[in-house]
Amino acid sequence: SQDGTVRVWSAADGALVAALPTLGFQIGSLSFAGNTMLAMSCGYNCADRNRSVVWSLDSQAFVSEFREHDNSVTAGVAMPDGATIVTAGGTANTIRLWDAVSGVERAALSGTGRPVFSVAIDAEAERIAWGTENACPDAVSCPEALGELTMTMRLPNPDRSFENPQSGA
Repeated sequence: SQDGTVRVWSAADGALVAALPTLGFQIGSLSFAGNTMLAMSCGYNCADRNRSVVWSLDSQAFVSEFREHDNSVTAGVAMPDGATIVTAGGTANTIRLWDAVSGVERAALSGTGRPVFSVAIDAEAERIAWGTENACPDAVSCPEALGELTMTMRLPNPDRSFENPQSGA
């Protein structure tokens, strides 16, 4: 909502599960982070454009926030385990991975060349996909218009972590 109101409902019976405190900014993206947390980012038309937050659904309390984007956060999603949040946006069109509990950035992907409007993670947390503004509306495809990523990375799995990326290679 535009005022930052978030309510969580049961998909099974429609019962209200949680009503989080009003955040005071327009929610631009919303994603479950595991089974117990909800990650939210500020969309357009809000004074605090570069803000993303994580709330506990159990305690309905603030967990962490992330403010590294340089303008509106246009998309967000959580890794399947809920430990890492991926947000996209800002004038640099950067995709940032950050810790859901501490709010510390783990990695940044830049060089998309266009505004990023959506971001997704596969079920195994091995791939990130994102959607950008159409770089060439008059052509069927133009991959050269998007530029190259300035960083690539392997996402963590049970044998490999951000702290020790060489293990399990």
